[in-house]
Amino acid sequence: MGLVIVVVLISLIMLFVIQFSVLRAREDTRQAFTQEQIAANTVNALVITTTQCQGLDVTELIQDCASFRQLDCGGSTSCAFVSSLAEGIFNGTLQQWGKGYLFTVTSGSAELIRVTRSACPASKDTSVYPIPSSVGGERIAVRLEVCGDGG
Repeated sequence: MGLVIVVVLISLIMLFVIQFSVLRAREDTRQAFTQEQIAANTVNALVITTTQCQGLDVTELIQDCASFRQLDCGGSTSCAFVSSLAEGIFNGTLQQWGKGYLFTVTSGSAELIRVTRSACPASKDTSVYPIPSSVGGERIAVRLEVCGDGG
């Protein structure tokens, strides 16, 4: 009789351990997927955002920044306007969530825009969004690195 009780107790303990480990694995997978999508979703939303600079979207402003730099955005260049806009958006989202980030726009090897909040010490999620040049020049790349946990 005592042996049966011990076996039942061990079985119940094993059942609880297995159940909690499976549920924890699902939660970790969901959190990892969400983390991986933050950079991609943020940069994708940013480049299609319509701005107050002549009603143009961020992609068009970046194209001007990389080529002509002729647009006037309330006294700012297109490069300065995009930099300020990105910093405001990231401070209202990523910074509020406790995430560090590095946002850059490059044309060829030239860095046109750089907005950062703390370097990522370890893990990071990176998204690169290519933008065609408006005049057939160098390839334009919009890059966002979002720090993982602890960054």
